[in-house]
Amino acid sequence: MAERLKVDFQLLRETGDALEVIAVALRQADADARVEQGVLGGTELADAVRELADNWQVRRRRLVDAVEDHRTMVVDGVLAYQRADADLAAAARAGLVNRAGGP
Repeated sequence: MAERLKVDFQLLRETGDALEVIAVALRQADADARVEQGVLGGTELADAVRELADNWQVRRRRLVDAVEDHRTMVVDGVLAYQRADADLAAAARAGLVNRAGGP
């Protein structure tokens, strides 16, 4: 039993747009946690805060890359589905034209 594949292009486009918004927000996030040693009361705490901020920057960069990769997959998927749909429609029209003996 064959099932029909239905693709919601609008939903996929909205997903791609949402992923772009997330990536932009993450890229623009202020991850700079430079804190004066005196404010934190000691070098150990200041060092820990700096290490946390550095780790967050690395992880944020990885997260941005992953979000952008997923956005690319969604956008490319929409284009591929649309091309396939257009090709199938053209093939179907060509088959109907050939069977009818002309346009």
